[in-house]
Amino acid sequence: MVSNRENVPAGPNNLAHTRIVPPSPADVAAWLSAYPRLRALGEPTDVQSPEPSIGRLRRGDWAIRLAWGGDDRIHGVTQTKWTLQQLDVTYSDQPQVANGVVLPSLEGNTEVQHPLVTWWLLLYCLSMLARYYPIIWTELLDVDFSSLAVPLDHLIAVGSTKVPRLIFDAMHRLRQAQAAGS
Repeated sequence: MVSNRENVPAGPNNLAHTRIVPPSPADVAAWLSAYPRLRALGEPTDVQSPEPSIGRLRRGDWAIRLAWGGDDRIHGVTQTKWTLQQLDVTYSDQPQVANGVVLPSLEGNTEVQHPLVTWWLLLYCLSMLARYYPIIWTELLDVDFSSLAVPLDHLIAVGSTKVPRLIFDAMHRLRQAQAAGS
């Protein structure tokens, strides 16, 4: 999402500076429309100016705080619990931690692509690289030669634990659906 900037001239109480103008609620809603979980929220009622992201100042990340009013799902629910309800994948089992991601739908789809399909595509592409370009693959995995070696190793390690669980969960849901249909 692109933010606009405006030059603020010097005044009696401030120096001249550039201010980041937050996007409009309609711009935010259009940007969030690619995310099925967030699409239903509609336009936010409040869009605050971008500010440095707490805890990530060294990386230069900025955050835009958004608020939605009149959401019936908010009553009697903590902000953390509401945030967790909006996430597709959570990274913490602790109920007080709202850490995770919201997945976008891919072009031509209205729903999120299942993580198992994403992993399959990624691992399939890497296997083709290893099979048909073994010299390049070996060079990519050499920590003394490639800056991608450590991220690739981490990706493969995460995949080797995540994919079996995703397969098990998919098979379990299929078995439950078959049992309910019988």
